[in-house]
Amino acid sequence: GTRVIVGDGCSFLSGAMDNQIGNNHPCSVWVHNAGTVVKIGQHVGFSGTSIGAFVGITIGDRVRCGANVLIMDSNWHPEDPRSGQPRPVVIGNDVWLGVGVMVLKGAKIGENSVIGANSVVMGEIPPNSIAAGNPCQIILPTKERFRGSGSAGKLSKGSEQAAAGVKGSEQAEAGAKGSELSQQGSKGGDQLQPGNNP
Repeated sequence: GTRVIVGDGCSFLSGAMDNQIGNNHPCSVWVHNAGTVVKIGQHVGFSGTSIGAFVGITIGDRVRCGANVLIMDSNWHPEDPRSGQPRPVVIGNDVWLGVGVMVLKGAKIGENSVIGANSVVMGEIPPNSIAAGNPCQIILPTKERFRGSGSAGKLSKGSEQAAAGVKGSEQAEAGAKGSELSQQGSKGGDQLQPGNNP
């Protein structure tokens, strides 16, 4: 049969005013097809969240779901050939889904990532990313101040390198500006020589 596994410390806010943004509907979990499993980690927060699973959905620990998030691993209506095949959804630890986010079939969101409000996630979002839009795209790697509370809070090596590259670029720009000021000062000194005065 189907199964829903919920970890310790999870909260399901279903009342219209349980979330100050406002929930459009109660939380719901729909599981279809024999053998399908929805696995929810520990200390996950839901507010008017809808989950629909046909093959499997995995949600990690300490995931935050803003009001009215939708998570589904299919396009529903399996009798319609345009719907295509369901594909599993995986959401890593310490992910934050903003209000109205839609996580569609085949999506994989890496740990410690933040997804902006009303985004539509259809593909893979790497760990430690800030992403938004329709379709959802990476905006920038997360800064240290956005680190999660668990082991997922550590920045990936790629994110550290990207941050180092930005810092190096800023230092190069500052060096170039300093060089220009030095050249301007030298030019001004030449103009002050007695032979150069009008």
